[in-house]
Amino acid sequence: MRKAFLLTGLILGCMSPSVASSQAAPFAAPLYVSAPASVPPQRSDPAFTLLRSELMDLRRQGLALRASDGGTLTAEHRDYIQVRIDAAYRRYHDARP
Repeated sequence: MRKAFLLTGLILGCMSPSVASSQAAPFAAPLYVSAPASVPPQRSDPAFTLLRSELMDLRRQGLALRASDGGTLTAEHRDYIQVRIDAAYRRYHDARP
């Protein structure tokens, strides 16, 4: 559970505006290798947009809960956030074609 929570933070951190800047490093490789079996999520994909907004909302909630808990999430709050993260990913994978 802790791994998924940390992974969510990493994903949200990678979606910051500084990552999406127009000046890419000359040695930067594409994030996805085009293959017929896998289709990477697109920003225009409604399921991806919904997932991203849910994860960003959960991050805000997690930060607020952490602040109210004195700097560390309680086990109950951590489990609550993790259940919501799992449900968001489940909805995302069910909505994907």
